[in-house]
Amino acid sequence: LPAEYLHMVLNISQSAVSMLYNPNYGIQVANDQDLYILFSVNSGLAQKDILEKWAARQTRPYRVLITVSPKHMMRKYFDEVIVLPESDGNEVEYSVLDDTLAFLLFCDMISHRLKVDA
Repeated sequence: LPAEYLHMVLNISQSAVSMLYNPNYGIQVANDQDLYILFSVNSGLAQKDILEKWAARQTRPYRVLITVSPKHMMRKYFDEVIVLPESDGNEVEYSVLDDTLAFLLFCDMISHRLKVDA
């Protein structure tokens, strides 16, 4: 959801859509002129295969991890890690929605900043 929202508000090119719905697409076509953003709460294991293949390549996209976990297990595969404040998972009312809202608010802040700078 945060990736789709960021795509929508920034009006990113059509090639980004292909990677949203088919992550393997990025393995073949991504190069050092591309930007890869992963929103992940704590594991990111679904993307591990892609990240390992890129790590072995000379030409790979600039990779940014946006997470709420300062000790995210996949952070070594990224050029930059942005850690957002996390909700206390021990709260009775905690849900995955809390972390999703943090991601969405971050995307909203980025989109507003880019529009101001444009």
